[in-house]
Amino acid sequence: LKADGANMTELRHLDLAHTKVSGDMQVFQHSTKLRYLNLEATQTNGDIEYLRACPLKHILLRDTGVGGNIRVAQAFPDLTHLDLQNTLIFGDIGALEANQKMQGLWLGTSVVGDIAALRRTEYLEELDLSLADVFGDIQVFEHTKSLKKVAL
Repeated sequence: LKADGANMTELRHLDLAHTKVSGDMQVFQHSTKLRYLNLEATQTNGDIEYLRACPLKHILLRDTGVGGNIRVAQAFPDLTHLDLQNTLIFGDIGALEANQKMQGLWLGTSVVGDIAALRRTEYLEELDLSLADVFGDIQVFEHTKSLKKVAL
């Protein structure tokens, strides 16, 4: 992936999972139509902040060198799937409080804070916070009727 990315303005869906693709997240800074991004198990790195201009619903970055603050998730009100396991992402889980449409959340990274931030995620089906340094009352999920799998 080349750092310019100016030619990727019409890109809507990108799935390069488990390939030998490498490059910097900066390539997506002009991808203002990108809704689905799967770079799982690639050699991609850089700051997740470069995704801010994308109207993403799916962000799958597991097993990459991508870093940055999770607060960028606030820029994605339609986010339904967020997989940041084994990345360099950090910050407070409170940044996810506004992401009410979340269906799948896998954090296994340096995210900290109170799980009360997830109290409005009524559509959540799968949750994995196994390596995150989170705390709080599990009762926060009492209105999450679709929840099928949890790892804390």
